[in-house]
Amino acid sequence: AYPEGENVLSLKRYEVYQQRRIKRLLEGFAHSSIVFYVGKTGVGKTTYLFDPNGFQKDYQVQMGRKAKIYQGSAELKAFLSHADLKSDAIFIEDEANLSSLNLNYFAGLKSLCPHVLLDGSYYPLPKTHKVICVGNPKESYKNGRDQQAPFLN
Repeated sequence: AYPEGENVLSLKRYEVYQQRRIKRLLEGFAHSSIVFYVGKTGVGKTTYLFDPNGFQKDYQVQMGRKAKIYQGSAELKAFLSHADLKSDAIFIEDEANLSSLNLNYFAGLKSLCPHVLLDGSYYPLPKTHKVICVGNPKESYKNGRDQQAPFLN
């Protein structure tokens, strides 16, 4: 059964929204191995990224490659060591602008030879390693909640 009337319009609007969402993320990756994914609280950023039928499915359709998702500082070293040639490694730091993870670790991703320096070790990374930092617009942070320095501009 298919939705009728207003539900059809809502479904179409949602599909258009989803297509814009993946297009913007992939456009960001065309310019850098790290993107900051910003949206208001409660719009589904985190749900979309971690739902296997969301970002991972869209990424595979658009890029023609599977995405192995790593989440948070507990999986950072596994991300850096990812060597599966059949999938791209995507590290996602949710609420990145409030995270205790030092985002300066990722500054080397913007260099000509992408890399991460972590705990005194140098990790050269292929273009198949990507980072998504998820957060809310700067205006959302009040009462002493501040963004980390790399994302203030």
